[in-house]
Amino acid sequence: MGKKEILFVMGNGPSLKEIMDNPKYLNIIRQNHSFGLNAAYRAYDKYDFYPTYFGCFDYVVNESHKENFEKLVLSQNPIQKFYFIGNAQQKQNLFKEEVRNNEKFINFNFKTVPFGNKKIDVWPKDYSLKNLTHLGSSGVDACQLGLLMGYKQIYLVGCDCNYIDKFSDNIGIKGNLYSITDDVNHNPNYWFDDYQIKGDKYNKPNGDTTQINSWKRLHNYYYKNTNIINLSLNSKIPYFPKMHISSLSLKIGIYGIFIKDYIVFLASYLDSVTKYFLPGTAKKFLIATDDIDFVNKFKNKYNIEIVKVDYIGWPYESLYRFTYFNLFDSNLHQDCSHLYFLNSNIQFNKIIGKEIYPDESGYIFGKHNAFHNKNYDDCSFEKNNISTAFVPKNSFYAYCGGGLYGATRNNFIKMNTLLRNNIYKDENNNYIAIWHDESHINYSLMFY
Repeated sequence: MGKKEILFVMGNGPSLKEIMDNPKYLNIIRQNHSFGLNAAYRAYDKYDFYPTYFGCFDYVVNESHKENFEKLVLSQNPIQKFYFIGNAQQKQNLFKEEVRNNEKFINFNFKTVPFGNKKIDVWPKDYSLKNLTHLGSSGVDACQLGLLMGYKQIYLVGCDCNYIDKFSDNIGIKGNLYSITDDVNHNPNYWFDDYQIKGDKYNKPNGDTTQINSWKRLHNYYYKNTNIINLSLNSKIPYFPKMHISSLSLKIGIYGIFIKDYIVFLASYLDSVTKYFLPGTAKKFLIATDDIDFVNKFKNKYNIEIVKVDYIGWPYESLYRFTYFNLFDSNLHQDCSHLYFLNSNIQFNKIIGKEIYPDESGYIFGKHNAFHNKNYDDCSFEKNNISTAFVPKNSFYAYCGGGLYGATRNNFIKMNTLLRNNIYKDENNNYIAIWHDESHINYSLMFY
């Protein structure tokens, strides 16, 4: 994905600390666009980090931080746009004219939509900065602004919703209005202890009600417009798939074969794999095809390497996959941590996350749905010992399909070379395994 397609929405929950204190993880956010919120500005100088956008959508917090927000707008910093809603009475007129007239200060307003049990569409055709819906929390409102700006991939960081209501005796409470009455030594609700300081005012967190419901609204009414993944594994938000940010620092290589009629699947394949298969993880597509001109049309959008192969006829386009993969210069995937093969007609309809990474063996295979829990005799193993794909009955583990498998880079290369050579040996004996390449993959399960 390009930089302008990804937005990190930065909540301020405790889980954000792991990212901010890890230069490798923080650099992932630096290399993309981000949206910072509320009192996080207090730590930006320390980390030499500023988000692309910054905002606050809470009337009480806007009033409490008014002077500091104004200084932030008027100071020299890399933040490109500021989104401050102001307070309930004055709205954005809370801020002095010099601030409101700053080119980075964005004018917008919320409208109120009655959310109830009835599902309604809150994404009107005239959706704009003049027609925004306040969904109930700053993180959610940052997401809807990201949608409005056209981001197709949003990652949530620090969006935990694990609030402890009154975590200190130095909190004054007047109804739903809270205030910090004295210095707080440790704040369990945020990623740095002085996120809130003496004199700060804020609304009662209501993590299990107002906050969670706001994310539910985002999921119900807006989620179809983008892909949202929560990078906080301990977050209470249940509506979006989760993965760890470390997955985003990896690059994987994906082999695909698009020959003859199978070329029609290429567009949907690239879209589906990019969106759902380890989304956000950098991908290099390694495509074997007899139609280079057609595949080249997609290289401006996807990272694709191509090898030209000829159409021979069934079953060779599948049987020779291991030969095709060896045609690629190994330097093309030297920067990939893992390599996978995915069938050309494969389609994903939900997120495939970290569970697709190999276990300690270094390999991962997908069980064939037609032979799940079947015994050896009912499975389609190669049972003729003339073949190098022969699987004896006492070595039976499970029958796997050939449409999806993967391994760490070196293990993938090792297995691919073995199976390519085994197929050559079978051909020298005038033999083709019963289910071609799939038979050889099942043979490899005895070792991997």
